[in-house]
Amino acid sequence: MELLTAEITLCDHLREREKNILKILAMPANKYKMEDYHRLRVEIKKLKTLLELVNYCNKDFQKKKYFKPFIKIFKQSGKIRKLQQEESILEMYDVSKIEKYLIRVKVDIKKNKKEFQFLIEKKHKIKIKKTFKKVAPYLKELPSHKINDFIKKFTAIRTFFKRVGLTQ
Repeated sequence: MELLTAEITLCDHLREREKNILKILAMPANKYKMEDYHRLRVEIKKLKTLLELVNYCNKDFQKKKYFKPFIKIFKQSGKIRKLQQEESILEMYDVSKIEKYLIRVKVDIKKNKKEFQFLIEKKHKIKIKKTFKKVAPYLKELPSHKINDFIKKFTAIRTFFKRVGLTQ
């Protein structure tokens, strides 16, 4: 695995996360599909890892502060995605036996989508854009030896979890 040595790569990574997250959030909430919620969550996880890297390299960096605008969106999109998965599984079976439960799942999806729509309103998107702008300067200050150290540790942890069967 090639280790990062240039801060520019990290800035590119941050810009890519920003572009992808804002593109997904720009969609009307009622047009989201299960895959859109999944993509949004994956992008937010990638951003979180980047913030953890910055936090590892710079102890003055406040990861929680910069990740805060994404937490509710991440959790809410996870609730919706889980319910949508449940709905698609239930629809494969004889609905007459589980009709009431399926109706409740559909109601929960609708309710959670309304909450999600509230979360992705314009003022929240502005907070997210500001967060990306505030994080970028930190990336330019990271020493490459600390970046490489973080990547080695992260890779070692991932390898361990794979070996013990805790991840795919």
